[in-house]
Amino acid sequence: MNSITPIQQETEVKEEAPVPVNKMAAMAAAAKAKQVAKNEEKAKQLEPPRQLAEITEANNARSSVCKFDDGKTRKKQNYEIQDRKVSVFKSDSLKLAFISTDLAYCTRPTESSLEHVRDALQHRKKVQPLLKADDLEMVLVGEVIEVGQDLNDAKGRVYDLLASEGWKLVCNRPTTSYPRP
Repeated sequence: MNSITPIQQETEVKEEAPVPVNKMAAMAAAAKAKQVAKNEEKAKQLEPPRQLAEITEANNARSSVCKFDDGKTRKKQNYEIQDRKVSVFKSDSLKLAFISTDLAYCTRPTESSLEHVRDALQHRKKVQPLLKADDLEMVLVGEVIEVGQDLNDAKGRVYDLLASEGWKLVCNRPTTSYPRP
C-alpha cells in the first residue's frame, strides 16, 4: 500500500500551487511580443531588397555628382531650371529680412512658400525671430536671373539696398564680382 506522509503531502501541494507572477515582467513580455508582431508585419509590407536597390540607383542617377578640377566632388543643384528670382522674406514690425534664391520659394504660391521657409529654416538661430513674426511676408524681386555670378550680384544688390534702408538682415551677404560699397 502506498501511504503518503503529511510531509510529502505538503511538498506536493506546494509544487502544485501557482507561482506568483511579477506583473511588470508580464507586461514587458506582452509589450515585447506586440513589438515583434508589429516588426514582422512591417517587414512583410516592405518591398524586396532588390527593388529597393533599383530605386536607390534611380535616385542616384537623378542627382548626379559634379567633379571639380581639384578632384573634389559634390552633388549638383537643380540646374535644369536655369532661371531664379531673388526672394525676400521680411517682417515690417521687427525690421528683419532674409534673402534667398532657393528655387522652392519662388515657384510656390506665397502661403506655401511661407510654410516652407518656416519649416526649412527652423534650425537657424539667427532667423528664429523672423520666422515667429506674425507679419512675415514674401517679396519676389521682379527680374528673372540666370544661375551663376549674375545671380550672386543681384542678391548682393538687394542685400545692399535693404541694408541702406535700415533693415537688419539675418542672412550672409553673397560674394559678388563687383566692389562692395
